[in-house]
Amino acid sequence: LNNGGMAARMLGQYARAQQNFEQAVAINRELDSRPEMLRCLSNLSLLHHLQGEQDAARDMAQEVIAGARELGERSLESEALTYSGHALAALGELPAARAAYQQALQARTELGEAARAEYSRAGLIEAALAEGARAVARQESEATLAFLESHTLEGADEPFRVYWAVYRALQAAADARALPLLHRAHTLLQEQAARIQD
Repeated sequence: LNNGGMAARMLGQYARAQQNFEQAVAINRELDSRPEMLRCLSNLSLLHHLQGEQDAARDMAQEVIAGARELGERSLESEALTYSGHALAALGELPAARAAYQQALQARTELGEAARAEYSRAGLIEAALAEGARAVARQESEATLAFLESHTLEGADEPFRVYWAVYRALQAAADARALPLLHRAHTLLQEQAARIQD
């Protein structure tokens, strides 16, 4: 049910995704499988964010963060911190969003989750740009650009969100690397699309 919910979410079938996630949460509560229940709740948090239900997204993410900390599930905690950052940024709570993204970035870096760390960094860049903190956005963008010189974003939750955040930071700084980066992302997107048969 959880995997089906993720597939439905990616397809934009949000009502179906929500039904799947809620059923998965209920089953895992019944089974007293707390780590799996929290994973399903984390996915539900992101879904609420995508549907514009930011208060629900933030509250669910906070529940997952607290539970993951109790269980020592740092990877799950960093995921929920990132989703919390998304909701907080959408609510205009930018300093809190930046703090959540920074915590997620630090945890994912320490865990060796390199591509996923860049996804959290993208949120940090977006929040910094929204706050007008261009120097922070530029600094974090340079870190992502250095990463991209020798790595891919395979494994990141939304790889194109990473490219978009860095592009926006470069564009805000009138950096000549902005347009080539956008072209690179576009080429990667077209390559992915060409492999879709249906």
